[in-house]
Amino acid sequence: PLLGPARGARPRAPVAAAMADWERYEEEHRNAVTIVQRKLREMQADQNLRPADFLSMYLEAESELGEAEAYLRAMETELQAAKGARRRELQNRTGEYKTALRTTERELQHLRHTVEERELKAGAGTSAEGRRGRLVQGNQVLDSTTQTLEESRRVLADTEVVGAGIITD
Repeated sequence: PLLGPARGARPRAPVAAAMADWERYEEEHRNAVTIVQRKLREMQADQNLRPADFLSMYLEAESELGEAEAYLRAMETELQAAKGARRRELQNRTGEYKTALRTTERELQHLRHTVEERELKAGAGTSAEGRRGRLVQGNQVLDSTTQTLEESRRVLADTEVVGAGIITD
């Protein structure tokens, strides 16, 4: 049949399905964080990185942070189906991932501020108007990207609410 399991196959129990999904989300979350950390190390290592290249790498890392956050929220939704000790274990792991993600996010923000400060100091010999224009332009790009990520997060949250409703039904 087009709907349901194939003939002779046993359907997964809802709890088992939720745990399999949680583990898949966990893997995707770890992959996204790994990408962010790699980008962070690359940006920290290259002190001569051009501002445009830094901005590109920063935006990629910020996008991956958004992905990692989305997977964390999906993990939280899925662990609602877990019971007892397994649920506590998954909640603890999810909490640890959240803490680590916040630390990585702060490191990325700190690096951005450090690079911006370095660029402003290095540009002391150029016109103030030119420096200001570049700074405003860079901030506009960052603000636009942040708005896009926030909208994606809102859509994901709405989707999670619908998914949680389906799980409870």
